[in-house]
Amino acid sequence: MSLLSDWLNGDNWALIRDKYNDGVTKINKLGGGTTGQIPTKNSGNDFDFTWTTPTASIPTLVANKFLSNNATILEWVSIPFDRQMDSGAPNASYPTSGTSTVISTLTGAAGVNRDYKLEFTWAYNQISTAPEMHMSFYRNGVLLVDYHHVAITVNGQSQVSTIHYMDLNIPAGAVYTVVISVTGSSNQYNLQNWVFSLDGTPSA
Repeated sequence: MSLLSDWLNGDNWALIRDKYNDGVTKINKLGGGTTGQIPTKNSGNDFDFTWTTPTASIPTLVANKFLSNNATILEWVSIPFDRQMDSGAPNASYPTSGTSTVISTLTGAAGVNRDYKLEFTWAYNQISTAPEMHMSFYRNGVLLVDYHHVAITVNGQSQVSTIHYMDLNIPAGAVYTVVISVTGSSNQYNLQNWVFSLDGTPSA
């Protein structure tokens, strides 16, 4: 009876009541929130938190872009690599008139300075003579490289040539052209087909 009388003591019931109510209060704090929310601590105190919506760890996918960390957030940005190509198969006499003809024009991407690799490959054959020809790269109208060559001296026999050029730390939007020309003559050869590529990566 002594144990029962101890539990029936008003002070002990008050202690049990307070412990129970405190536990219910803490459990109730787990309520609330909405789908996808997580508990976030307000302080170092037990059960001191609020429901918050987490920031997406990866932004919604965007086609043809890459994920970048700008030191604050993750974001999708344009791919810095710039590749452009042009091609043709004229199978006709070049230069088309006078002593020079622009074969192709490509414009560098907007944005940042880039290091560009230019490549031009073409197939050709002699028509009737073997004049000294020139295939040249220009940037914004300024000559970069001039490749001198002569067609094989057998009419109708084809050959292929390729020229490369590195152009470094170039501002955005540079205009590159490929020009075929002949010095001091109106001679031509047969330009069969060609491919011009412009590859750029951001300058270091």
